[in-house]
Amino acid sequence: MRLIRLEHMDLMVNDVEKSVEFYRKLGFFPDGTNDNGDGVYMSTHHGGVPLGVEIHKAAPGQPTGIDHISLEVEDVQAAYREGLYAGIDFHVTPQEGTRSGRTIASFYDPDGVHLQFSRKTRRADYEDWN
Repeated sequence: MRLIRLEHMDLMVNDVEKSVEFYRKLGFFPDGTNDNGDGVYMSTHHGGVPLGVEIHKAAPGQPTGIDHISLEVEDVQAAYREGLYAGIDFHVTPQEGTRSGRTIASFYDPDGVHLQFSRKTRRADYEDWN
């Protein structure tokens, strides 16, 4: 399988607005929202390889921090088959993310870090940032 880049990290936070302002300081720009503003998609737009961060309000009692790391691949189905052959146990088989516009397949590393293969397949279903 060919990994292209770290596509995005999905973060669970206590305060979405504070997190958006913090990631703006790092050069991320809001692309859109969902869940009535409790989810914000941000990315870098400086001409290099773009990096994305998805910020989501943590539910009561839910830990904050990285929910998952998404690795972009050329072909999610092919990466999934190669992963199966290599012994990776997937908990989400390839499917199109209904809101993200990505095809994904998810798995855990040996320490329980949630990872996913992804590939953008269409425009995301989020509200444009105002």
